[in-house]
Amino acid sequence: ICILNDLFVLPEIRGSGLGAALLDKAEAFAKQTGAVRVSLQTARTNHPAKRLYEAHGWARNTTLDGYSKRLT
Repeated sequence: ICILNDLFVLPEIRGSGLGAALLDKAEAFAKQTGAVRVSLQTARTNHPAKRLYEAHGWARNTTLDGYSKRLT
């Protein structure tokens, strides 16, 4: 399993296809390394990213919630 962290495209070039190209590269890398799945997380309010992922065949996980804890 590959975990994709921090896929980010600058606001001024969003919609240019760069995000889709990055997803394609990540998927190709995962396949080359023998991974059977790629996972990522995004904010619940990040609707443009969700649309991009779903348009490229990614399925939203409806069974898990993510957790984090800030250590200060």
